[in-house]
Amino acid sequence: MKFGEVALLTGDVIGLANFYKSVLNIENNDDGDDVIQFLITEGTGLTIYNDGIKRKGNHRNICIAFTVDDVDAEFEKVKSLGANIAEPPTDRPWGARNMSFYDPDGNLVIFRSIPERQEDGVFLDTDDLRTDEIFLKIEKTVGANPAKRWVPCYMFKICLSCDGTEIGECNFRIGYTEKLYFVGHIGYKVYERFRGSHYAGKACLLLFELARRHGMRYLYIACNPENHASRKTCEYAGAVLEAIINLPEDNERYINGERQTCIYRVNL
Repeated sequence: MKFGEVALLTGDVIGLANFYKSVLNIENNDDGDDVIQFLITEGTGLTIYNDGIKRKGNHRNICIAFTVDDVDAEFEKVKSLGANIAEPPTDRPWGARNMSFYDPDGNLVIFRSIPERQEDGVFLDTDDLRTDEIFLKIEKTVGANPAKRWVPCYMFKICLSCDGTEIGECNFRIGYTEKLYFVGHIGYKVYERFRGSHYAGKACLLLFELARRHGMRYLYIACNPENHASRKTCEYAGAVLEAIINLPEDNERYINGERQTCIYRVNL
């Protein structure tokens, strides 16, 4: 099965079609057709259609989204057309940048830019991720899996600088996705006999430097609200609690019995 088109039903085909032609920079020869106009015909189509049924206006019960290169530039154009703005350009936690507005019939339209996925081959040299106390020893790297919405990931052992003893583990995920918002960019674990010296927080500080090298502007760390040790690690590393939210039912942590997560944010 292939998704065919989005059809907007209206009593004013010409007016609504002209609006979308201006917003989307579309040129075609259907300017005078007041029954149906096919605005986009390649891939998933966009059609404006008068099916003869009178409807109450401004129900705002449909939303269509377009991926664009520059949300801010599109915002200025839409604003110059006099459109009713629902939301100005806004950064989403998973890296996207969105803006939205209403078309003349009251349908919600979203313009969004989505960051490019980090692909294999993006991994950097990490030999210098060390302090006088600890260093991060690369264990392996894991490439992206777009089908599962997984981003590339570094996996490290946390080691003592004095003698190389492995005292824990940590990982860092590159990039931004909606799914990653609930998982976090960073995971960590310190083995029980080495706890109490902020080694997890100190490892996070080294991972922040790696994130900067990848051009990332902020990171999220997610943890169970009842995991007070992990929350203290976030605070030690300078992360700020942004929210405590419910986990989606299809999230792996939800399936394993968790219901909420803390979302800590670090601006790099």
